[in-house]
Amino acid sequence: MNNFESLESYLNNRRRFVMSVWAGTGIGKSYFALTAPKPIYFLSMEPEGPYWSLQTALDNKVISPDDVQIDEIIRSALGTKEVPLVRTLVDEAKIYKYMKDTIEDVISQGDDNGTLVIDTGTTWNHLVQEVEMEEISRKRSQQGRDLFPFDYRYANKAMKSSIDAIRNSNLNCVITHHSSSVYNSQGAKTNRIEYSGNNQLPQWVDLQIQLKYSPESKERYAVVDKCRINVEMIGEEIDNPSFDSVIESVGGA
Repeated sequence: MNNFESLESYLNNRRRFVMSVWAGTGIGKSYFALTAPKPIYFLSMEPEGPYWSLQTALDNKVISPDDVQIDEIIRSALGTKEVPLVRTLVDEAKIYKYMKDTIEDVISQGDDNGTLVIDTGTTWNHLVQEVEMEEISRKRSQQGRDLFPFDYRYANKAMKSSIDAIRNSNLNCVITHHSSSVYNSQGAKTNRIEYSGNNQLPQWVDLQIQLKYSPESKERYAVVDKCRINVEMIGEEIDNPSFDSVIESVGGA
């Protein structure tokens, strides 16, 4: 007995996308995620971070009240409305487990072709690294050594397992990321920014875009960083981006 299926069945059943979106603060990462197929399961890693995006999307009729379910991961995991300014490793481990379990629950119970939103992947990556790397960090400290680049494989493996589970589900996924400043060789801050998140994640998703804002036109646009669907789209700009318009532009629709 085998699990083969026809090509037609496979292609029809795999018409979903995992997308990474990054930008500076206030450019519209969370708002963009709310343009994705409904229903949306919104996992907020930053307490009250998406408030204005949700309100604006509701006002603009991008979403309706029944389109979005939101879970404030840190508050839910710690069982409190108050978010501690300083979290212990025990707190971080609770948040890490809750996040992992919640992703698994959404995958098992989510509606076909809805969307899982992780806001933000930057914070998620920090959490995974802190919890997964704690033991190896202590070991290296006892050895009087810094972490080796290959030590990060533990955190990468943990995050990739969740991404793989999402990719194999019936859901789309949007993972937002912050940007970080770029410094020159003398340590001085430049005007450039870069993606802030797991360095391996762009290899695991179908598409990665950077959102930008033009002060002249007062319009947002997207720049394609990575695209499994059509490699020739890398570097292309997409005006007034939404989830559907980006997928259509790169040839995924």
